[in-house]
Amino acid sequence: MNFESVDISKLSAIKSRFASAKDDVTDSMILLATFQGDADDSVGQNSLCHIRALLAANRIVVEPYAVILDLKDLKYEWGDEMADVLNDAGSDPYEPGETIPVAIVTSSLNRKGLTSLLVDEMSEPPEDWLFNSFEKAVASIQHRLKLKQDK
Repeated sequence: MNFESVDISKLSAIKSRFASAKDDVTDSMILLATFQGDADDSVGQNSLCHIRALLAANRIVVEPYAVILDLKDLKYEWGDEMADVLNDAGSDPYEPGETIPVAIVTSSLNRKGLTSLLVDEMSEPPEDWLFNSFEKAVASIQHRLKLKQDK
């Protein structure tokens, strides 16, 4: 039996950065995941697998109560596999089957494709997920964390 080396960083040309911060109001950890590159299904599924793998690893380390996906520099026009990325980001690491807030920073590179995915494939209102600025995404996350905490 011959084992071949596995290097997740070489799955695709996707570039990523991760950071975390604690929300002062709710004392909740928030994961910021930034992705750049081309994530269309036409390029092959490796880019989306790469994103999912990196996101999963960082979610395990950070254990966030919310996730901000900064995708403003990620090209995405179509492909249902992106729903797996969004579902992964929103799955609660503490309560299986429950969800956590997700906000996505978009741009002209992906807004149309993400809107179509949310509406047509996920039956989700895009205004709950998609934001034109980092500040608006943060405000949405803080608001939803506060609502969840007040329940």
